[in-house]
Amino acid sequence: MLLQSASGLRDADVVGLSDPYAVIRLGPAGSAWADKTSTPFGERRSTVEANTLDPAWQFAFSLGSPPSDGGWAASGWELHVRVYDQDYASFDDALGEVRIGLSTLLSHPDTLRDYTLSQQGSVRLMAGDRVATAVATAL
Repeated sequence: MLLQSASGLRDADVVGLSDPYAVIRLGPAGSAWADKTSTPFGERRSTVEANTLDPAWQFAFSLGSPPSDGGWAASGWELHVRVYDQDYASFDDALGEVRIGLSTLLSHPDTLRDYTLSQQGSVRLMAGDRVATAVATAL
């Protein structure tokens, strides 16, 4: 999987622009955020991109072994992505979130697609065999 970037995020900082990072969890569709940490996937976190509303993370990650009940697409699981603004003097600010069914992601292999965040902006993700090529091309 590749979390390539986000765009159009809101500015949550008083001075400068937001310092966004993404946190990704995997779990059964519709499950609570807190319940998704108990899966073998756990949690993945991108780097922080300083002073931008359009971060380019190029964050590649693996889902691990699919469930034995028919694989990821058939399992009814989802990626739950939350984007935050890192703050040093207070709690990090939520910039938005999106839930994406794995069947949706896997039905468009090797294609970067935008997914709208709950507050403002979007994230761009891709699943498939060409993730490594996409990351290398961007560098």
